[in-house]
Amino acid sequence: KKQPDMHLITDRKNRQNHHLCYTIYRLQGKTWKAIGNTKNTTYTDKKPGTATKYRIRAYRITNGKKIYGPYSSVRTVK
Repeated sequence: KKQPDMHLITDRKNRQNHHLCYTIYRLQGKTWKAIGNTKNTTYTDKKPGTATKYRIRAYRITNGKKIYGPYSSVRTVK
């Protein structure tokens, strides 16, 4: 099953009229590490590498619990 990328998650947010938050993950070695959370669809990494891989995961808080969507596709930023 194909994972949605950033613009698809943004489109879903607008269609459902829900306020989503996003967890940003960076690949460090062979492990994905959560590096931050944001309510925006943009994020600036304070410690980028030379060619860093990222993915995001949208969530919303319902009854005090985080309900996560699927992970996005991996993006490489140089």
